[in-house]
Amino acid sequence: MTVIVMHLKTQSRNLRTVKRSRYYATSVLDHKNVATKFPAPITKQEKVQYLFSELPSSPGGVVAIRIAHSRPDGKSVKPNVYVNDVIVKSSSFSYDAAGGYREFSDGSYFGEFIVYYDLEDLTAKKNPKVSVMYPDSGGYSTTVVLEIDECSDSSCCVLAKRSTQTKCDGQSDSGKLRPQPTPMPK
Repeated sequence: MTVIVMHLKTQSRNLRTVKRSRYYATSVLDHKNVATKFPAPITKQEKVQYLFSELPSSPGGVVAIRIAHSRPDGKSVKPNVYVNDVIVKSSSFSYDAAGGYREFSDGSYFGEFIVYYDLEDLTAKKNPKVSVMYPDSGGYSTTVVLEIDECSDSSCCVLAKRSTQTKCDGQSDSGKLRPQPTPMPK
């Protein structure tokens, strides 16, 4: 094993930081806004609503909405997803992740998928809500978890999956600011 030790003459600066944290629903409601047992049964064209509270606010932050479900074989793996009652158009949906591995199952499967959303838009409402609605009945909506990336010190530009591009600035050796490219998903 090799160990490299570096002694710096001046302390290094951390130019960009991102804080990641997870938040779980404080309550789950059915389509009639009545508290329901967890995991929530999936009924055709009826929303299951996950309510959250005390979320951080960070301009430029990103939320990965992690949605998990258990469904019988042959049922839809892709629900409509709503944030604060507005439908989300997601390009990050993966049938492989959402559908699970059927060859090892007893006629049902468990899957998870992720929808990316801007933190400012999610927290525009005091108690944000994420809802899922499936086109068919059967199975359970098991979990909705918010994985939040907060940014500071001009770090928002390094967060991928943003709906808008943010300019990144960094310092060159001469002390002058120089633009840096913003990483964007393909």
